[in-house]
Amino acid sequence: MADTAFHFPDPGLHIGVLGMLLEEEIITEEPIRTVLAEIAGEDEFERLGLGVQALHGISISEDQLAEVTTLHFDGGNAIYMVLEECVECDTGGETDDYSLRSLEGIGLLLNLTYLDLSGHGFHATGIDLAPIANHPALKRIDLSGPVLNVAALESVTTLTKVVVAPSDDPTVFDRLKARGVSIEDD
Repeated sequence: MADTAFHFPDPGLHIGVLGMLLEEEIITEEPIRTVLAEIAGEDEFERLGLGVQALHGISISEDQLAEVTTLHFDGGNAIYMVLEECVECDTGGETDDYSLRSLEGIGLLLNLTYLDLSGHGFHATGIDLAPIANHPALKRIDLSGPVLNVAALESVTTLTKVVVAPSDDPTVFDRLKARGVSIEDD
């Protein structure tokens, strides 16, 4: 594979992917700590915001993207704890700074089989599932909060299980169930 560097448009998604790479020991804490070492400021939440920006600046290679099979967003993930330690801020992982706002670019995770949106990153306005359309490997998705463009799930032919949440078209879940996809309530 070419050594192309990627940056997901949404910092929450980008940091979540970095977190999975860290969890799976595909990357080490060293590059994370290095970019965070220069963060300074009087206000801890300003430092946290700058830290999020710094992590968003870390490139993810195509080879690393291919290693991601699971993606979940939880304020207790190691990436958030390293960030908070380095910028000397303690939110316990519970801050909107880490929120997932967009799934744009998720199609780059060609081997992603499990996407868990039930943890950290809930949004009352809903997350748009359109970027999931035609994903080549996704087998399971756990939803949280309202979701938009839930019909995109119908184009994911590998899907075997969905944990549902309020959506813009709840009849999609009935059609998925008729297709043999396991549907569970949150």
